[in-house]
Amino acid sequence: MYRPPDFSAPRLAAAPECRFAPAPADTVLPDGFMSTTNHPTYVKIAGAWRMPERPRMDSHLVWDPAAARLEVKELRLIRKGDLVATASAEDGSEGGRCASSPCARPWW
Repeated sequence: MYRPPDFSAPRLAAAPECRFAPAPADTVLPDGFMSTTNHPTYVKIAGAWRMPERPRMDSHLVWDPAAARLEVKELRLIRKGDLVATASAEDGSEGGRCASSPCARPWW
């Protein structure tokens, strides 16, 4: 049975906010973009860890601050200016957390 990470654990509670960078053009991702997986994925936004709407594998996390909405978009749906999550670590240390990542287990 899946149990979400303990986001009150000191390292996750103190983790930085996830960075988002604008897509430079339609169907073009910013440097350091984060890809989604088939495992539960969270990003820290405004002090809270969030899961995207309708998660899916091999796509990208896009934040819409006006709607306070975190969604997953396939590359073909990325539009210039979309705010795309940028993180290379999956352990929460850059504000992105893939819950089933083996390298992330010490962050529980």
